[in-house]
Amino acid sequence: MWLAIAVCGFLIASESPAQAEGACVDTLYAAAEGTTIRVYHDGATYNCCPVFGYEVDVVADRIVIRELEIESWCNCICCMDLDVVVEDVPPGSFTVEFHWFDYETAEWQAWELDVSVEDLGQGAIEPALGVSRNSECYDPTTGVGQHSPETWTMIKIRYR
Repeated sequence: MWLAIAVCGFLIASESPAQAEGACVDTLYAAAEGTTIRVYHDGATYNCCPVFGYEVDVVADRIVIRELEIESWCNCICCMDLDVVVEDVPPGSFTVEFHWFDYETAEWQAWELDVSVEDLGQGAIEPALGVSRNSECYDPTTGVGQHSPETWTMIKIRYR
């Protein structure tokens, strides 16, 4: 079964491990929260104005997620944090396999982690993509946003 969703990013404000390290380094981790699994991709290098999409394929006890940059609107790349939710996960142990295209190596990368979802009476349900978010661009050495929405608004107003 293939499911796909394209989303525009929402801003998230917390400091990630990748920001705290002072470098734009891919940091991946996952957590089960009730009947959902949230996968975090911090320190990702993408276009400054992206539209992201995700695909998920569930086969037995393996959940394969692909992070896709659907559109890139700007002529720049930057460091950002992303996360995606897989909802309605039945109880049990799963291997989450996460794939993304890495700008630095120009190759697809993969990461795996085992995650357990507790039995909350959800029964046999079919996992599906939930919400996804991405932070604004940030300077990996300071963790400070590079292009806040207010900055882009002022630039647009001046050059209209």
